[in-house]
Amino acid sequence: MNSILKMGLVFIMGIIVLILSSYTRTFSAEFVQFPTLIAIFFICGYLLSIFYKKTWPSSIIFLFPSITILVYAFIINKPGFFHYLGESLMIIPSFFIGFFISRWPIKARVFIPLLLSFFYIFYIFKLNPQLYYYNNSIRNKGIKQIAAAPIANFQFINKDSSFLTLDEYKGKIILIDFYFNNCAPCRKKMPDLVKLKNYYKDNKDVILLTIHRGGSESFSDFLALLPTFPKELSYSYDSSSAMSKYLGISSYPLEILIDKSGHIREQLVGYSDDIALVYEKNTIKKIDALLNENN
Repeated sequence: MNSILKMGLVFIMGIIVLILSSYTRTFSAEFVQFPTLIAIFFICGYLLSIFYKKTWPSSIIFLFPSITILVYAFIINKPGFFHYLGESLMIIPSFFIGFFISRWPIKARVFIPLLLSFFYIFYIFKLNPQLYYYNNSIRNKGIKQIAAAPIANFQFINKDSSFLTLDEYKGKIILIDFYFNNCAPCRKKMPDLVKLKNYYKDNKDVILLTIHRGGSESFSDFLALLPTFPKELSYSYDSSSAMSKYLGISSYPLEILIDKSGHIREQLVGYSDDIALVYEKNTIKKIDALLNENN
């Protein structure tokens, strides 16, 4: 009975940690999620090693709730399955390392956590943001396939009710960022767009446009919030949502990068703390590559 009670307690502990992990996934940036989850599972493994001084198989019960969610996600083909899988490849080994490390020599107990810390710092701040950026700009296409022809000459309304057309910028590199008023990631991105605009302020061949998608938010709604946005950016309004409809945009913010010949060459869907770590550097690299074409 004592053994069954212990197993039950370990299982309940696994459920609590799974709930805590879900909370971490929901309310924190991805580069914060991984070290937090790994630390939690590592500590749990270490504590369970003390709890089970002679045997270890029963401690696997702790992982049952997390593994169950993983299997469930696989069976129903949930889009987040590969995210869970990627995390599992890191947190499950960290659990077993934490479980067995308490029985290692003292030097190993110090060296291994330091080594893991170094690896995760490298992964989180170097590798993971690049992968996250790649997934949003390459794999998760936010717009439908566009024909090989140059983009059409769309027209937008400026805040002073004057009109702006894309043809005004023929032969230039154009970065267009689409947003709407109540979009939190759109607001988060704007300060970094200001940095980009300042970087290319002396280059007349680079144009940065911030376009309101139109639609359910009227022109007066568009004007009402402009004072709360960075003043350095140029804001225009797509009154009929013509360009958004043409591109088939369903997620915001969405940016497209148009080359000198008028063709869409790059896109980026969404914005987060992960993307922000590498956004400015990666975008400058892409714009510079287009500037150097045919030179």
